[in-house]
Amino acid sequence: MENGARDGIFQRLHSMRGIPCSFVPIECKNYSTEIANPELDQISGRLSPVRGKVGIICYRTFDDRALFIEGAGTLSEMIGSEKYMLQA
Repeated sequence: MENGARDGIFQRLHSMRGIPCSFVPIECKNYSTEIANPELDQISGRLSPVRGKVGIICYRTFDDRALFIEGAGTLSEMIGSEKYMLQA
């Protein structure tokens, strides 16, 4: 989704925090099982300083929220850049 916002959260992320949000990839996973690193890696691959560093991933469920958040953080560290994923 191309971000043409003149106000709102994506505009504020850019103007107040310096986080580029030109394009915001949105992925919806309709899996009956928990998503894992391959799915996080997929959306992370769509993020860059030019396209934007914020993405949204929607999924049904997870078994251990803390473990999932830890895995997402580890993935970002492995990539070695600032990327932000909103989990819903």
